Amino acid sequence: YLNTSEGNRDNTMLKLFRAMCIDDKSVLDMLSIARTINSTFSPPLDENTLMRFMKRANGGDISEHVNGKKINLKSAMKSGSHVIDNKTEEKWLWEGFIPMQSTTLLAGYGGLGKSYSILDIAARITKGSTFPDGSKAPKGKVLYFGLEDPLYSDMNTRMEVVDIDPANISFLDKKSLPRTFNLTERDTREQVKDLIREEGAVLTIVDTISRAVGGLNDNDTNGVSEFMTQLDEIPSETNSALVIIKHFSKDGVSRGNAAHWVAGSSQWTDSARSTIICLPEITNNVWHQNRRIFHSQKFNRFGGGTYQFEFIPDANNSKKLNSIEWSERDSFNPAQHMQQTTIFEYDKCIEDIVEILNSGSKEVNDLQKELLEKNYSEKTIRTAKNNGRRDNRFNFKRIEEKTYYHLPDQPITRDSYKGHMGKEGKEDVPKEPTLPSTDIEQLFSIGDEYEITKDIS
Repeated sequence: YLNTSEGNRDNTMLKLFRAMCIDDKSVLDMLSIARTINSTFSPPLDENTLMRFMKRANGGDISEHVNGKKINLKSAMKSGSHVIDNKTEEKWLWEGFIPMQSTTLLAGYGGLGKSYSILDIAARITKGSTFPDGSKAPKGKVLYFGLEDPLYSDMNTRMEVVDIDPANISFLDKKSLPRTFNLTERDTREQVKDLIREEGAVLTIVDTISRAVGGLNDNDTNGVSEFMTQLDEIPSETNSALVIIKHFSKDGVSRGNAAHWVAGSSQWTDSARSTIICLPEITNNVWHQNRRIFHSQKFNRFGGGTYQFEFIPDANNSKKLNSIEWSERDSFNPAQHMQQTTIFEYDKCIEDIVEILNSGSKEVNDLQKELLEKNYSEKTIRTAKNNGRRDNRFNFKRIEEKTYYHLPDQPITRDSYKGHMGKEGKEDVPKEPTLPSTDIEQLFSIGDEYEITKDIS
């Protein structure tokens, strides 16, 4: 079916759907396979056409194939006595946070440390040490399907920070796959189950789940609900735990309670057995640079509590992480916690830049040094500079190979740039850099030098 050209696409897609109906595949599986094959068409068919062919292949009725076969409600109804006689106890990987035989959703803003936090928990399992609350962690293997960060550089650093036993964790090398890792496909889910059984893994992590759902619409309530039901088969059939990681939506805390902050349909949280949220710690109305909150937001019977974890920098290199330290934190209301501030760390950094420049212009390296001494991260400083210039809070000017930041209304005089004036006392006019079209490293080098990385990207 692959690489079908225009003129043969309709017949090819119809034949594909009919073959999948014969194989009794579910709607989600059929759509996932069809979208993958459709992406090789020249040009691809639109989504409405795919749906039309799927219905046509099923004689206009796709209800039989929603779960691969017809449902029988009568046999599915169980009496209260039957439920009591077949009572099962809740099994836990980490009590109150990560249940066994179920899916746990870990959500938060990007860059807050969700991956680090769950890797730290995974490290305790690989060594059989203790969880942050002091309870014993079962020693076992962990499978980590990382779909965002580089494997051979980034994960090496993270393993070192959390002190993981490398013999008891396996990572997905996504570059070794011929196509995208896709958990909406039944075959992929079955392979994951087989891996868990072969490895004897007690915990599987998918980071992030949004990169493992093929063409599934993040906001499709029915589609997400069906997918989560299929995904839950992985931990339930392998007697293990599954943690999937997801980002908060862009509007974040401006809507509903914490369960609704997750990007996409509310079914992501509603369908998960347990939901953990990672939030910034807030001090004096400002997001703390190194401290985060790890909060059990949802469990059907009770919550597991709230912990704080802090990134501890290396004593000899403040840019390098040394470890992560956990401590118990008082319970709190996440919505009230986040509503106490509308100030992001980079907003505070902008105000500090303006305050520094009130006494006169600053050479870029001197400004950077002062901001680092105020314990801002380089990422925060970079964001503050970009946003501050965008909002015309301050500007910069380049004079004889040096860059100076100044307020918009500051007069540019000889004293402002001592020893950096052009011939005859006139300022050198900054020249626009020549941007190469192919050398990426040189491109970003120029971006750093001229502080216009945002424009280049």
